[in-house]
Amino acid sequence: MKNYIYISTLVVSIMLIFFVVICEATMEISNKLFQEGNQAYSQENYEEAITLYNQILANSQSAELHFNLANAYFKNDDMGRAILHFEKSLVLDPGNPDYIANLNFVRKSVQLDIKNGNIFSTLSSRLTLNQWCLIAIVCFWLVVFLMTIPRLYQFRNAVIQTALSFSILILVTSLLSIYGYFLEFNKAVIISNEASLKVSPTESSGSSDNLREGEVVTVEDSHQNYYYVSSNDGKEGWVINVHLGKIWDGF
Repeated sequence: MKNYIYISTLVVSIMLIFFVVICEATMEISNKLFQEGNQAYSQENYEEAITLYNQILANSQSAELHFNLANAYFKNDDMGRAILHFEKSLVLDPGNPDYIANLNFVRKSVQLDIKNGNIFSTLSSRLTLNQWCLIAIVCFWLVVFLMTIPRLYQFRNAVIQTALSFSILILVTSLLSIYGYFLEFNKAVIISNEASLKVSPTESSGSSDNLREGEVVTVEDSHQNYYYVSSNDGKEGWVINVHLGKIWDGF
């Protein structure tokens, strides 16, 4: 029995060490590629920068990486992918003024309307989804605690009531913010200037309308390699998947 515990502990330790070494090696490679990408960007070699940044995305993601990649796509006149990665950078770092400013600048440069958020997106943009979820969990148990203690010990005071009201308010706010993120899960960006809305999800189907590169749409359904999407101005139809990129893909 002692030998079994010793061997198990040794195996687990070796696996943990191996995992740490692999993570550090991956991080070191990613940092090296990131610096090379930044250098290529500063030398106006935007295609090389895009290639290097995308290599990092295969293993890890960060708001700064998506932001730099978006800028490289913009300099390379690929407006659809630039808008897509600005949107992705804001998923990881919502409310960042630099990211918002660049996104609005690119949208304006291709004559797309600047997005006006509703109350849900306004609230959700204050923090990341993980942060809002953590706040909701903490506030939920705090509300349970503050409602249970007075009943168990038969006492009430103004401090408990104030804390309970404040916790409920924060809980409701966090739930509304999480709902705001839920509304964004199916958002996608048109990354091609050849995206036509088809009547049915087949190659031979006729087109009912066209979508503009950089336009944000909502994915309603999918069939094989087609997505059924709707735009903010009421257009609907099937789009082949290579013409759009989902904002939340990879998260």
